Amino acid sequence: MKTTQEAIAEQQAINRKLQAMNHREQLTQEDAAKAKLIMDSVKSLDGADGETLESIIELLGMREQLTRQLFMTASNKTIIQLMNERLEQ
Repeated sequence: MKTTQEAIAEQQAINRKLQAMNHREQLTQEDAAKAKLIMDSVKSLDGADGETLESIIELLGMREQLTRQLFMTASNKTIIQLMNERLEQ
């Protein structure tokens, strides 16, 4: 069982992680609680294969958003390599 201090420290760590995710608006306590639940769930996926993770992303309806985020943060070299790979198929 966690002590109050441990619970507070854990919540502060989660809040720091969430702030680092570049959220534009202030998160509510409910948002922070949901994020903690998601982070805890993701930890249990350690070792999951790519198809399982892809299915989860699809179920969440986040395929386009995630694709765009990854595309926009990828280097030009990576994008060109992926485009060439796709055109070869």
